[in-house]
Amino acid sequence: MFPDSKVAEQFSMERTKMSYVVSHGLGPYFHRDLVDDIKRCERFVLCFDEQTNNQNNKQVDLLFKHCAAVIRDCIVESFKTDGIELKRLLMIGHDNPNVNKSLEKLIDEEMTKVGGELLKIDPCHIHVVHNAFKAGEKLEKGPLIHLLHQELSDLYRTVLLSFLTPHYIGNRQGGELLSIDYTLAEKQLDNKQIRIDERELFIQQVKAIYHAIAAYLKLNLPLNNSFLRDVQILDSSHRSDPSESDAIVRVGRSVPGLLLSNEIDLLRAEWLSYSLEKIDESWIIKRSYQDSDGKERLEYQRIDFYWNNVLSILRNSGQSKYPTMTKLIKNVLIISHGNADAEREFSINQNIVTDNRTLLSEKYINGLRSTYDAVRSHGSGSAHKMSIGIETIRSVQRAASSYKEEMLRMKALVAANEQENKQLQKVAQLLIEEGTRRLENSLKKRDLTDAQAAHALIQTGNDKWTSTSEEMSKTMEKLSKIQQKRTRAEHEQSKKKQKLAHQQSTIPSDKSGN
Repeated sequence: MFPDSKVAEQFSMERTKMSYVVSHGLGPYFHRDLVDDIKRCERFVLCFDEQTNNQNNKQVDLLFKHCAAVIRDCIVESFKTDGIELKRLLMIGHDNPNVNKSLEKLIDEEMTKVGGELLKIDPCHIHVVHNAFKAGEKLEKGPLIHLLHQELSDLYRTVLLSFLTPHYIGNRQGGELLSIDYTLAEKQLDNKQIRIDERELFIQQVKAIYHAIAAYLKLNLPLNNSFLRDVQILDSSHRSDPSESDAIVRVGRSVPGLLLSNEIDLLRAEWLSYSLEKIDESWIIKRSYQDSDGKERLEYQRIDFYWNNVLSILRNSGQSKYPTMTKLIKNVLIISHGNADAEREFSINQNIVTDNRTLLSEKYINGLRSTYDAVRSHGSGSAHKMSIGIETIRSVQRAASSYKEEMLRMKALVAANEQENKQLQKVAQLLIEEGTRRLENSLKKRDLTDAQAAHALIQTGNDKWTSTSEEMSKTMEKLSKIQQKRTRAEHEQSKKKQKLAHQQSTIPSDKSGN
């Protein structure tokens, strides 16, 4: 990373040290930094997804991406561990499987217990498009919730125009498109108007495909969702229409528990003031350019860039001119418009837990992910662009002692488990011996009832012995791994000392003998 640095040329770090610096130093530090950042937010959105990794374990990505109850417990407990209020969760982004829908319901029930409520606007809409066309779709980064309704409407309209007459579709948009009967024979395009192979059977099959796509989209696209329809007003093109104040009020009321009733009234007044605001064009248009055909084109700013400037406008007193709009719009723009971000994380997981790295510990995997995400977020993907503060340095300095303390705790825990398992094996042995003795007596007496009771004792003892033996094998395996780690660390430390001693012994002396 630093080819021109003399300091970097002399730098080296053993594998074991690099491992615990990541797992017990940098990883926990960046995790705490993220948690502190979340705690400062008024609301946040959680996107999640899960995938089986190369360790054959379920790896759940919580992107700030089992049965639904298990995932619910995982999320709720992780929030409790980090001191994050569940009540401040705004919505959950996920894909379409029923288990994820169940999870959303269970999380909402947990939030109700603490006076909260989830905003629900259907699952990942990219999955709807993907499943309809059997192809993935990549969306650009940045908030897109304000465009989602129009884009999905245009998508459905485009599909309908592929096989229906334009006159029949007309200018209908959004929910109006759902009333179109696309099966009417007299409204279908003539076979020659569909620019494909004119063989009749093939054309009919293509029409059937279009019908299937349209049916899927009609069933799954949220074109009747009032929240998505109203949130389109955040686009700068809707600013000059004062009548849109009703829409912003509906948006404000749709976000659970965010605005008080008096703030709703203030919201309408602020929107009316905003509609008359003089807006700098550079907040909307990033640049103008000519395309390959010589036509003039415009590249627009991201919606969060636009609103960051608008909401930064101050009164003469120096106070925010739009405090209520700021509170609402900042929370609306974090709403997930799809689950693509969480799914992109899978490729990162696959690069970390590769086929030849399946023995990585959970703590090390989490440390790598936290560090990777921090570099991507705070260093634009480059480690040397990271800002290194005193807390970062201290976290790395404490990594060794933290690692050793955990190893000691693990060793003590393994030893305690081993002792407990030995006690359980003694109990199992006594059960087997007692059952055997009673079985012998029952056979002599020809007492069938006592023989059945004796058999039950022996069976219970055997089951307990088997389960305990399996636990002991796992315990011994854990203990062996801990010992191997300690041995490797001590061996590398010894090699380092020997190398240092050798270097010192080969330093030439001066002529005076010093």
